[in-house]
Amino acid sequence: MRTVLKAFTLCISMALSVAAMAQNDVILDNAIANPVQEYSALAMVGKKLLLVPQYPLDNNTYTVKACLDAKKAAGKKTLKQRNFTTVTITHLSPVLSAINSKGKIYQGFEAANAVGNTIFFSIETDESADSCYLIKGYLHKDTIALDARFIQGIAKVKCDGNIVDNAGFESLTYHPASGKLLAVFEFTNVANVQKTPVAFLVDTSLQNNTIQPVYIQEPVPFRITDVYTAADGNMYAINFWWAGEYNDYFACNKNTPLPVADSSAFTNVKNKGNCYGRILQMQLSNHTLSWTPVKEIGYDGYNWEGIVLYKNKFIIISDANKGKYQEKTTHMRVLKK
Repeated sequence: MRTVLKAFTLCISMALSVAAMAQNDVILDNAIANPVQEYSALAMVGKKLLLVPQYPLDNNTYTVKACLDAKKAAGKKTLKQRNFTTVTITHLSPVLSAINSKGKIYQGFEAANAVGNTIFFSIETDESADSCYLIKGYLHKDTIALDARFIQGIAKVKCDGNIVDNAGFESLTYHPASGKLLAVFEFTNVANVQKTPVAFLVDTSLQNNTIQPVYIQEPVPFRITDVYTAADGNMYAINFWWAGEYNDYFACNKNTPLPVADSSAFTNVKNKGNCYGRILQMQLSNHTLSWTPVKEIGYDGYNWEGIVLYKNKFIIISDANKGKYQEKTTHMRVLKK
């Protein structure tokens, strides 16, 4: 029996039609919003959004109708299942066999990016593994067929030689200037930015081990959970802080400043009293990343893990779960650039 993973596409005009305001939440209902989905990736495929859950749900086989005309959804804040099309990701079993050949380290999909009809994914692994992996599949109609022949390992960023707890390459984007994929580790708070790479440029063939290290000009406080490259070549990233991560993300570099200069409302951090999200603009030059804050998302407990930009609007998606501090259902948010 083949192993499948259900993803969902949403007509992008649908998402934007409910976003006449500068910021608007879009609620996803029923099975689409189930926290078990744990969406970890949002990608643009043509003019559609691809929503990718972190883990395969073999026991949930959704039949979701194609999305309705955008005009019929104008003014609605909740997107029903009928607005989505189910996309089946096949041939996951041989990919799992290859990744788990030295132990059960697979921890699901963390990022996705489309280059034409080829869909690339970042695979997270547990703390016993020194590497995460990039894989790819081919989109045909409503199926993405993974190709287990091409699996590229990329070394995790370490803190004083140790694996950072629950951290991986949460961001994957195509960098048109280099013609390569850019995989960015979520933890960039390294003590020596000149010696420790926090990202890698990877050939789209995934056929060789000639990956190029990328450094960061200044560490980003807390996590980078997704990066998207716009049509003009500019890159935008989600920078997210959850209060429970204070010790994890300052252990390596305690001198990294908190982002208080970017918001007077960022308070009580040392008491772990806040969650915080913002959007950064990122540049890559001479194998070095630089960044500038451009947009606040908010101080709620939503774990924002996916971002795209379409017609000067950011669309982001939350990674709901059953944790104490996180939201219990999934939704998207649309923000004007």
